[in-house]
Amino acid sequence: MATLKSSVTSSRELVSEYESKTAVYLEGESDVAVFQNIWFMDRLNKLKFVKPDGIGCPAVVNEVAQYRMNTGLPAFGIVDRDKLVADKKWDLVWETNDEMFSNAKPYGEYIRVTRRWELENYLILPGAAEDHFAACSKGRVCRSLEAVEDEFLEHAEVLVPHAAMNSARRTHGVKELGDSATSRYSTRVEFEAWLEMNVRNEMLPEIWETYIEHLPKVEAFGIGTTPSERLRTLLRRVNGKALIHRIKSKHGLLDDPTFILAKGIARCGAIPSELAGYLDEFCCV
Repeated sequence: MATLKSSVTSSRELVSEYESKTAVYLEGESDVAVFQNIWFMDRLNKLKFVKPDGIGCPAVVNEVAQYRMNTGLPAFGIVDRDKLVADKKWDLVWETNDEMFSNAKPYGEYIRVTRRWELENYLILPGAAEDHFAACSKGRVCRSLEAVEDEFLEHAEVLVPHAAMNSARRTHGVKELGDSATSRYSTRVEFEAWLEMNVRNEMLPEIWETYIEHLPKVEAFGIGTTPSERLRTLLRRVNGKALIHRIKSKHGLLDDPTFILAKGIARCGAIPSELAGYLDEFCCV
């Protein structure tokens, strides 16, 4: 058991000292619930999943540093890749080599950045998702895995220009398009036509120029010859919340499927190996 320090500043830190657990800070309550209650319950004897008091990535980075300083105990954080855009770390935003990306550690040795865009991107597992969508669609028969992969890839392809447009808007300090912006459009062609006819005229010419520059950079993430491979690699860069919104809209779902999808992934034995690997590293400290 660790020796208590007078610099411990919160009851949460005090409890963790007595538990002798490594604190793992995550960005939001949903992240903590998925990690703690669904995917990684087998690690709760060594790890404690914590939502910071602040908001998002900056709070995770700051509280990990404060926790380590105040308690002398190990603490780590996991943040979403999308935060690299907010911090304008463009070299890593566009990095398609997973090994180089993971080795970069832009927020220091104690913070890991997910390869996929955000937590929702790890919930897109076609087989597990189809079980839920079929049950919610009056118990219809599940489609083939190939059919579901084709559908999900079509959604991801529509989100390629969505991602490029949002990175361009962020570059120039303009509010991004929302998660539901593409959900009215079945195909990428339809969405791009809407951008050309309705959005382009409302923005500065330089934003559109940046969008055209960023489009092939997003497309470069779609590596692979099969729908499964292309979907998996595009999930590193397209917006996961927007993808789930598109799927919900197509299937007429109203409720948030986050936890059901997470449980389906756990039942399939397909908990993301990347995230499990980070936790294995933390457990070894």
